[in-house]
Amino acid sequence: KRLNYYNESLQAFEKLHTIIPNSYEVIYQIAHVYELIGMRRQALKWYNILVTKVPTDSEILAKMGYLYQQEQDEFQAVHYYQESYRYNPAKIDVISCLGMHYAKQDMFEKAILYFERASQIQTKEVKWQLMIASCYRRMNLFNEALKVYEENHNEHNDNIDCLSGLVQIRKELGMP
Repeated sequence: KRLNYYNESLQAFEKLHTIIPNSYEVIYQIAHVYELIGMRRQALKWYNILVTKVPTDSEILAKMGYLYQQEQDEFQAVHYYQESYRYNPAKIDVISCLGMHYAKQDMFEKAILYFERASQIQTKEVKWQLMIASCYRRMNLFNEALKVYEENHNEHNDNIDCLSGLVQIRKELGMP
């Protein structure tokens, strides 16, 4: 597998799977090789088998969410991302995907919850606060958005995106 001989490694892992069918490691390797060669449906099939054996593995659940997202099955992607989040509420890429999903669905209150969580984990990352402000703006809660922009500008006065958002919201509110 490390040498990129995927067909050969797949054959070896599948043979090993017939010998030790309940090995989590072997099942994972089969799924991962399918993922590496771009056969997402086959990879998902094997990850599904794996997740029945280790249902609380947040990494596998997140990987399934990602693969379903690649397959453009948003419903399944969100399901697996939520399951991953349930077992590991600190995984930033899962939190980001969930926040973005709810923002795209115009479910801004839910999106804000995820962006706030991300902001708690990555306290120095400005983008989470900017996402929160953006959600407030899209909900027409301009004063809340202004407050978030101003707080961020006070902490990160050199951030162009924050300054741009602050200028725009102040214009929308008729403020100098």
